[in-house]
Amino acid sequence: MTDLDLLGLAGFWYALLGLTVGGFGTLIGAGGGFLLMPVFFFLFPDLPAEKLTAVSLAVVVLNAASGTLAYARQGKIHYGTGLLFAAAGIPGALIGARVTTLIPRGTFDGVFGLLLVFAGGYLCLRAPQADHALPWSGPTRKQLGAGAGISVGIGFLSSLLGIGGGIIQVPSMSQLLGYPMRVATATSTFSLLFMSAVGAGSQAAAGNLSWGWPIVAILGPAMILGAQLGARFAPRVKSTAILRALAASIILVGVRLLWGAWSGSYST
Repeated sequence: MTDLDLLGLAGFWYALLGLTVGGFGTLIGAGGGFLLMPVFFFLFPDLPAEKLTAVSLAVVVLNAASGTLAYARQGKIHYGTGLLFAAAGIPGALIGARVTTLIPRGTFDGVFGLLLVFAGGYLCLRAPQADHALPWSGPTRKQLGAGAGISVGIGFLSSLLGIGGGIIQVPSMSQLLGYPMRVATATSTFSLLFMSAVGAGSQAAAGNLSWGWPIVAILGPAMILGAQLGARFAPRVKSTAILRALAASIILVGVRLLWGAWSGSYST
């Protein structure tokens, strides 16, 4: 893909992809990487996974930054939770970025894809919780401690797969820790900003991002705009609908990972 290609029809489709992914990813608080990576593997079958991961994380940073600004204006972010979870996830993000080339993609993606399918199925079958009728008083120390422990693994998987950690963090916060869905999606977006920035920085330092700057230049602004749209529509969407969309997204990623592991399309 040349710079001239990105200025033509290909550039239009990249921009449309960024707008769609950025909007939906911010709406459910998962970032856009979980949709970008399957597309990247299809478009660039001959590139190593770490190079695709680097580009995905770079645009997720821009998407999360835009979404954070939008959710901050709405007052939905719980900053204490977001900073704690980000701090806990950063070591995992650093490790995940380093070991991307060390773990066979087929083996890891197959196991992780299977777990995602089961997790998404669980969310689909579980009776969704209604929006909190009573004012939320904030998390307990036990909830914060459990969430910090989960965030270590989220940071690792986020950088390793380049998909962002929101597809795990949002259901963990809402279903396991009891956060209101709207707070979970907004706070996850805020936390994802830091974790994805660390992962992208590590990949850039390793030279894995140099090839993809033209793509970042097209996808990034589109995802910034998409994030604003997604955050704007979030208050109008019922929490149960967000949960269903998140569950479907988790299953989609899981099936794609399983397909890649079975077909060998993730091998580098």
